[in-house]
Parts: sequence; C-alpha cells; structure tokens
Amino acid sequence: MTLLLTNLLLAIVWGALSGKATPDNLIEGFVLGYLVLWISRRNDPSGRVYLNIWWRVGSLTLYFIAELLRASFRVAALMFMPTKKLQANIAPAVVAVPLSLERPLLIALLANLITLTPGTLSLDVSPDNKTLYVHTIYSKKNDLDAFRREIKDGFERRIKDLI
Repeated sequence: MTLLLTNLLLAIVWGALSGKATPDNLIEGFVLGYLVLWISRRNDPSGRVYLNIWWRVGSLTLYFIAELLRASFRVAALMFMPTKKLQANIAPAVVAVPLSLERPLLIALLANLITLTPGTLSLDVSPDNKTLYVHTIYSKKNDLDAFRREIKDGFERRIKDLI
C-alpha cells in the first residue's frame, strides 16, 4: 500500500514540476514513478508484490482485448455467411464451466469478461459458487471440453494471477 501511495505522490510531483496537472501528464508521471520504483525496489521482496500486480493487470487487459477482437471478427464473419453455411457454423449451447475461483468478486469479474466477449453470455453461477453456466454460439457437440479449457486457461488463469 505504501508503494502505491509513493507512486501516486511521484505522479503528483511530476505534474507539479512540469507545470501541467492534466490527466495525461499525471498518467505519464505515474508510469515514470512506477519505473523509478521498479528500478529501486526490484530486489526488495515487499516491493515485488506491488510492482508485479501491474504486469498481471496488463496481461489480463491485453488478453481480453485480443479475445474481444477475435470474437468480434468471428461474429461479423457469421453475419455475412449464407443461411445454410451459417446454420452449419452455429451450434448454441449452455456449458457448465467448473470454477476454481472462490471469491465472489473474482467470479463476477470472470462472468462479466465472458459476457462482454461477443458470442458468449454468462447466465448463472451455481449456489455453491463452483460452476458458471455460459451460453455460447460456437460449441461443437463433442468440443465442449475445449470451450471449458479455453475459459479456464484464458480468463480464469489470468484472474487467479491477480491474487
């Protein structure tokens, strides 16, 4: 927590020294402050937790953007297919995805990221928080395990890395 406050203080000092307190300049100061803290604290175990969390958040963000683009192009391609080919490529299903996340906030984050991805929709979580039910339009009859693995190895693994 103290490193976050130090980083924020460095961003404010950067804004004051440069004479501009615009959001762009404060973000620039935050990034520069982070780099200063990374250089000065890279061998300090207490600093590693704070410094590494930003890499993990960035990894989750980049993965989500890549999945969002991939799914958007996939849905757009479906819109231009002839009806017969479209019927062959769409196989909607509700898939039960077992969860290894335990905290409700992390489960909600996973469900929202899945819902924001075109072609999938989080429907419900089991009462014991062990299963997430997801509707997808891309399932193949024998490929539901691949869909589960994609969620678990993609979004869920990166969310688990945050904690």
